[in-house]
Amino acid sequence: MLTVSASAAVRRIVRVFRSALALYRAHWWTLFVVGLLVFTPAAILEALVDYLSDRHLEALPFDAIVIGVVAAGVNTLAYQMYKGIATNASVLWRAGQPQVPVRRVLRNLPYLQLLLADLIITFGTALGLGLLIVPGVFFATWASLTPVLIELEGRNVWSGLKRSWQLVKGSFFTVLALQVIVLVVQYGLEAAFHGIGESLLPHSSPLDDAVALGAATAFVASILVKPISALALIELTHELIAGTTRKPTA
Repeated sequence: MLTVSASAAVRRIVRVFRSALALYRAHWWTLFVVGLLVFTPAAILEALVDYLSDRHLEALPFDAIVIGVVAAGVNTLAYQMYKGIATNASVLWRAGQPQVPVRRVLRNLPYLQLLLADLIITFGTALGLGLLIVPGVFFATWASLTPVLIELEGRNVWSGLKRSWQLVKGSFFTVLALQVIVLVVQYGLEAAFHGIGESLLPHSSPLDDAVALGAATAFVASILVKPISALALIELTHELIAGTTRKPTA
């Protein structure tokens, strides 16, 4: 079932990231501005959650829970919106159309299907991780292409999950490695930026400054990594779809 060799997986990952970076370089202004507009509200809400948590506002547990749930929902929606725009953009760019009608794309995104897919993936992954970790990793990997497939092939959630399973099962370690690389890079950048920021703050900085620093470093890491990670996943999905109609070369 896991048929792709290690060397082939490495070549494919390198090829996918090169393609994603090429797309980003060619259309960086559109992707950067959209990312800025989409991820900023999520970053603000996450900072508010961190602030409430660090302040230990036991008197407002319900408020903190509500804000936390809203922040998680906005963060999920933001990433799915960005991925949806990037998916549509990749199709247009592949067809030789340089301009992306962002407003039209936003109007036509299948928000409900994308949110349902993300909820299923999140819940299934959390359940699997709680059951011995490995099932969660397997489920997250096998289901990871679902949101992109909902956009690319116009599928519903269930059909997207089945199609993701079909595409991933022959390239499991490639898909897993891509996601691990993205997480390592994102959290590595976040830690590096946070360390630089802490070195610039005085040791007696108030809590508000520390919370703001954490939010800022997380936001900067996200705005740098998430666009590339979305494009890489989209490009990998394109390649896996193409591989179902011809003999895979890698």
